[in-house]
Amino acid sequence: MINTALTPPTTLATSKRQINRYIRHHGVEIQNNRDGYSYFTALADTDRWIAGQQIGESVYICWLSQVSVAYWVSEAVSAVGHGPRD
Repeated sequence: MINTALTPPTTLATSKRQINRYIRHHGVEIQNNRDGYSYFTALADTDRWIAGQQIGESVYICWLSQVSVAYWVSEAVSAVGHGPRD
């Protein structure tokens, strides 16, 4: 079996696309809005959630590039652990 997990860089994130590349194998992708909140949504239907559903709590940050890709990966893992937001 091929390991699809990539080791995230500790450098600052440069784009939403870059972050999604490192979190996609967790079954989520990052979304952001103009209010400074970023959040994760499910990529596909599973037994735990439906595609597009918000997963975990929002992350409040002004710019995606304020923190490292490794930070975003840890937030995605935490969100998956918490499951869908009610």
